[in-house]
Amino acid sequence: MMAKSPDENHNRTLSTRTYKMMTTAGSKYFLGRKIKDPSVIFILVTFAVITYLFYTTDFRRSLENYFFDIRATLLPAEHVSENVFIVRIDDESIMKLEKDPIRLRVDNKKRPYLSTATLLKTVSILSNTDARAVAVLMPEYAFPASDLDMNELALIVKYDQRIVIGTAGYNQMQPNLARLPAVLAQIENQVAGYETFRSRSNSIVRTLPFTSYRGLSEVETLPVKITEIADSTFASQYGTFSLKPRQPGTYPSISLAEFLGEPRRWMKEMQNKVVIVGYTVARDAGFQTTDPMFVHTSLTGFSPTLDNGIATTWLMANAIDNLLSRENLSPAPEVVNLIQTILIAVLCGFFWEWGSLTGALGTMLCWAILMTVHAAIYRWFSTSIPLSDTFLAAGLTTVFVAVRKLRMELMYMAEQKAKTDAKSQIATLQSHFLTGFAVWLKSRTSSIMSLVSSNANAFRTRSQNLGASAAGIEDLYNRAFAAAEDFNEYLEAINQIPELESAQHKSLIKEPVEIPQLVETILRRFSLKIESRSIEVSIVVEPGAETVKTNRQLLDAILFNFISNAVKYGPKGGAITIRAYNLRNGEIRISVRDQGPGIAKELQERIFERFYRIRDDRMYQSKGTGLGLFLCRYFAEHLGGTVDVISDEGSGSEFAVVLPA
Repeated sequence: MMAKSPDENHNRTLSTRTYKMMTTAGSKYFLGRKIKDPSVIFILVTFAVITYLFYTTDFRRSLENYFFDIRATLLPAEHVSENVFIVRIDDESIMKLEKDPIRLRVDNKKRPYLSTATLLKTVSILSNTDARAVAVLMPEYAFPASDLDMNELALIVKYDQRIVIGTAGYNQMQPNLARLPAVLAQIENQVAGYETFRSRSNSIVRTLPFTSYRGLSEVETLPVKITEIADSTFASQYGTFSLKPRQPGTYPSISLAEFLGEPRRWMKEMQNKVVIVGYTVARDAGFQTTDPMFVHTSLTGFSPTLDNGIATTWLMANAIDNLLSRENLSPAPEVVNLIQTILIAVLCGFFWEWGSLTGALGTMLCWAILMTVHAAIYRWFSTSIPLSDTFLAAGLTTVFVAVRKLRMELMYMAEQKAKTDAKSQIATLQSHFLTGFAVWLKSRTSSIMSLVSSNANAFRTRSQNLGASAAGIEDLYNRAFAAAEDFNEYLEAINQIPELESAQHKSLIKEPVEIPQLVETILRRFSLKIESRSIEVSIVVEPGAETVKTNRQLLDAILFNFISNAVKYGPKGGAITIRAYNLRNGEIRISVRDQGPGIAKELQERIFERFYRIRDDRMYQSKGTGLGLFLCRYFAEHLGGTVDVISDEGSGSEFAVVLPA
């Protein structure tokens, strides 16, 4: 590896220092010293609007629910609940157990209810189990208030304090007249609501109330009442409690038909557990509302339907299990949320300082670790830490740092461009000096050639009697003239070097180029020469080869040299054919054929060498610099193509460039 020069290292050190100084200055600039900058004002106003909308709309709540679902899904509960046992009332059980069509009731959608007689039988069996508590969740229209079995049902419940009849309802959190059947008035203390607590926007259910209203009285909700029966140490509170959702599969359950088919078998399974009997299929709602039996919970996504909603039976099981196991979620202190928000925002800003790729990967990694930690805290410590505020801070920080870094990079690029322009000006001055010096040398060489030529002619007139010695002196004159002429040609080539150096730094911006239009443009530059030499030019562009995606300037230079040579070396009254067509491999070949003297086989490779020129004045009377075809090959290779020549002495030449399509 070639070692870098001290000047290169010094320049790189200066550039690094300059960039750091600009970054520091840019930070101060962006943070307020130039607060009148319109771009800074625009960003600050945008941030203020985003923050305002974030905290005044439902977006923050929806985003928090989304993060909540991710955490609950990452590390779900592994064990089956030991507190709750569910008896499902489903359509299959109803159709199997209800044989009397006269007593079978249906809702407004013709879906059958469980009869009071079957419900009475179920409660009677449950009263003989060793369950810690029994919750019977029934819709309002499941049975008629005048049914005789209702009296017996009320008596069983009245004399078994473990049994509570649950009423479905939407928690209004304000007094509301009850719609209880009259027969249940005698067991009013054992009738509890299992309302869901939702926000005004009916967003996902996250919390349930400890207390609610039934009629004009504030009473305990069903989960709280059942928990107090099952655990005498449980102390109810005011307000709400947050659910720690679990999938329905977490709770052991059987259908009502299975339970009534083999009651003795299942009675053992229910020992020392809370038994919940409830509909797990949609029916009209309970005593206080007409809300469906399905609610929009964290377990179901965003649309509460029969397909993806979760029955309130599962929701109540979840709530009761949370309270009995003391695993209902507790909010983390605000200081934890503040520290988390600051830490993540700083990390995201730090990552983006190192570049866009590092910023993107670092941010994703940071959030992946954060979500995993949150899932672990959620599962093992039953604690919920908000993430929406952190997301907002991280997003705004990312945008802030990205914009600031972009500004700094633009400033750095502007400085580098200024340095490049200065170097370019110096190079231009050097090139002009070299060209001027070459022109001066060329004039001196021309003087030498003229002097040698005149002396040689004078010597020839006076050397007729010198014999053999005169021939040697004349040969010296000829050699001196030939050397001067070669030197003059090299000086001619030196004048072309700046053009080659500038071509090496051209940006290869590729774009679709219309070949017929480009050829016509080039031919206009030779119109006078073509007319004066009576040359006939024909252009043939085959279908599919009209356009090529390449760099217009370099292709222009290649075809210009080809056409220039064809005009220069072709005979008067000759013809030039320009053709473009597709090759089998998909490449495009553009050729220029003339009727000039042709090129010998052994010279066809050498003509593309730098400064090489065929020396045959009989055939090539026009002088060249020896750089034209060299430049053509150089440009073609930079375009990903090649150049070639097809020629025979005395039959013209065909120069072509082959480019990728």
